Amino acid sequence: MRRRKSKKGEPGAHRLVNPIQVAGVAFRSGRKEAAVKILEDELGSGELVETLLKWSENTAAFYKALESGDPDLLYMVMLRLRKIKSPDDFRKTIRNFPVAVTLYKKYCHQFNRQELYEMYVKEKDFGAQAATFISAIVDYKELHLKETLLASASEAYSKGRNAPYARLCEQQLKLLAYQRKLNEKYIDHNFLGRTIHQTCSLLVRSDPNAAEEFRAEFHIPEQRFWWLKIQALAETDDWKNLEKLSQSENCPMGPEKFVDACLQRNNEKEAMKYLSMVPEQLKLKYLIKMRLLEEAAEMAFRKNDYYNLLLVNSLCEHRSELAARVQSMIRQLEAADNGASPSLFKACLGL
Repeated sequence: MRRRKSKKGEPGAHRLVNPIQVAGVAFRSGRKEAAVKILEDELGSGELVETLLKWSENTAAFYKALESGDPDLLYMVMLRLRKIKSPDDFRKTIRNFPVAVTLYKKYCHQFNRQELYEMYVKEKDFGAQAATFISAIVDYKELHLKETLLASASEAYSKGRNAPYARLCEQQLKLLAYQRKLNEKYIDHNFLGRTIHQTCSLLVRSDPNAAEEFRAEFHIPEQRFWWLKIQALAETDDWKNLEKLSQSENCPMGPEKFVDACLQRNNEKEAMKYLSMVPEQLKLKYLIKMRLLEEAAEMAFRKNDYYNLLLVNSLCEHRSELAARVQSMIRQLEAADNGASPSLFKACLGL
């Protein structure tokens, strides 16, 4: 508040002057610029904007809120403008101010997706229109609504000449239709909402012939399909049929994949059945993976594989006798290599 200077002896000398009242007088007398200048000199951004709104100077309030850089203040003004303006006039007001447009779209995404969609339609932003449909899918449980939204998204992507995304939507529509039929046929399982991979995996467990048909319909690569079959048998502990599968003449998977499946179920006994068939170039890797450290150390030493010996050594934390043997092998390789092995690894080993 300012103190108004008065003549000596005048009553009310040094009386406080309210700048809002002074600005109000200037505003009512038609001196709007002077009124705003008084407010700018005396008030913070929040009070300034609130006063302008009280005077119904909404556009001026919008500009001042923009200048303040305060998103909450800008939100308040934009929501006020949204109430008193038509949708088209409101969009015209904010469209040249990216910060305001971004904030308002963020607000609409949370509270008014229909208006957000209408903004994208006005902007002819087909990709954003499609994204609005996609994000809305999670809000609905009804299958027919999900299909409607996917169809709309596909159409929007097509208009935006985004063929790959349009095809993805069409494929998802095809998958939903297929899953509906599967649900009708296999009443003990729920296929809806699963990915292609998950749907095929469930079919492999329940009906292998139907899984083959599904694989052909959705063009699942052969190796991925076989891996699903291997996983399905391992996850149900069907070790007998897993072994039969590994002996199949048309199996495109190497024995190492059967080892992996067994290890995922922590069944080292079954994994051992396939270890001897693992190709030589992968044998050391799988010896280490199965923590057969003595065999791994011997193989690494025979191959002069210095770095895998270091790896084996790092796994011998609680096996001091084996660790001593492995470190001896490492020293022998270093000596044969004239000490050329990297000093960093030596330091890590304490050698």
